[in-house]
Amino acid sequence: MWKNGHKMLFIFCTIGISHAGFAQQFESNSDGDWSASSTWDSTNPNGCATPTQSPDNSSPCRTNVIVNHSVEYQGDANIGRNTFSQITVSGALANLIFTGDVTLYDNNGGVPPTVFNVENGASLNIQNGTLNIGAGAVMNIIGNSTVIVENLSMANNTSTINIEEGSRLIVLNESIINSSSTLNVNGDFSTKGLSFSSGGVINSNENGVVNVEQDVNMNSGQLNMEGRSEMQVGGSIVMGGGARIDMSDDTFVHTEGDVNVNSWNTAALSGNASFLVDGSTNGGNHFSAIENACYRSQNQNMGSECARTLPVVFNEINGILASYQTVKVLWSVYEDNFVSTYSIERSFNGISNFKTVGEVSGGGWTNELQHYTFDDDDLPVQAGRLYYRIKQVDTDGKATFSKIIGLDIQGLSTGKAAWQIYPNPSKGEQIHLALTNPEKYHGEEMSITIFNSLNQSRSFQASSVEELNMRLREELAQFSKGLVVVKVRWADESQLIKLLL
Repeated sequence: MWKNGHKMLFIFCTIGISHAGFAQQFESNSDGDWSASSTWDSTNPNGCATPTQSPDNSSPCRTNVIVNHSVEYQGDANIGRNTFSQITVSGALANLIFTGDVTLYDNNGGVPPTVFNVENGASLNIQNGTLNIGAGAVMNIIGNSTVIVENLSMANNTSTINIEEGSRLIVLNESIINSSSTLNVNGDFSTKGLSFSSGGVINSNENGVVNVEQDVNMNSGQLNMEGRSEMQVGGSIVMGGGARIDMSDDTFVHTEGDVNVNSWNTAALSGNASFLVDGSTNGGNHFSAIENACYRSQNQNMGSECARTLPVVFNEINGILASYQTVKVLWSVYEDNFVSTYSIERSFNGISNFKTVGEVSGGGWTNELQHYTFDDDDLPVQAGRLYYRIKQVDTDGKATFSKIIGLDIQGLSTGKAAWQIYPNPSKGEQIHLALTNPEKYHGEEMSITIFNSLNQSRSFQASSVEELNMRLREELAQFSKGLVVVKVRWADESQLIKLLL
């Protein structure tokens, strides 16, 4: 019964996103501080008698807030209690930052609970505080959006978080799922530690992925999995009270530690579900595996041959700044089985915007340690911190991620110049002409002239930075070693750059 039930719940909560039931609305008009009235455009469609200048808990009316920019809230935030009807963070440029704890309060006096939406590529950051989802409150993370929090606590009695496929909830430390609270995972949910307290529920559906770095403690909690969802646990799974696990379809659970159970704990596996345990199964249990399902541990096996095997096991991943514009990413893996490709993903100044910067083919079927490297030589010109992770894609299309590493880069010294060439001297390395001052160039046609003291000269035109670099490398290959001058002209501007080949 839970399969259809929790799907209906997710659809209901998502459809419940509306702008009705509020008396005052605030919508951001620029980046800024939450408390500053200049950050917001305010409307009063339903006649709040005493409207406020910025959204806060002092409003006597239900308030709707829409964040389309980067907005920062200083200190702890208590959201709800008859004040906030809905908060929506929407769009790729939207980033709502809380510097302290955030509490979504429950409904009060029959008033509908607060709904918090993060949608359309937006980000919510509570990296220095705890996100408390109060009883009845709802958070929807949809449309390839990201929520990052230090700790997560879901209160008793119908608090709900919905993570749509393509979106992610990242908890840097501990997650606590309390009684009658529900976490619906169709996207990615990552946490350092996970605890169920007396009846919390996680529904992992379709292609949902749950990653737990350390232990999972289930005290009367329930884990329901269907579709091709999977769960990776870096520690052990400890089941107490009336904890239960239900797995069906092509679901997959892998824990690197043990499974510790009490005599009344159950795990029901059906379909092609696979539950793989690197350690032992300890304690009495009522586990079952029917149809093509399987359960495997060091001391207990049941069911058929496992339909899904262990994904690649990452041994380590490191990054080295090989030169001031090249990062060498190194990683090694065990059990390089069923691997199609490794995608190298990079994010700049944060972990919410990973993009693929390269791919490396898998080494084929082997259980021996395999080493891989990738040179990322197209780094941002600005100084900052780069984050890397490896995405491993199986031959059946399923993905597994490595841990995330970070390293700082100095970037190029921009000054007032629009363009800069690196490396300089080139020392035989591939040349890049980088736009270091975007305010000075707006997509105009560019004319390039290269000359030296030996009367060598080459000229060409380019309509994009990519085309410019391709032609520049071709033309520079015709020059003798030594000093050359590159003249870049665009619009009414020009710049001379000296380059030592």
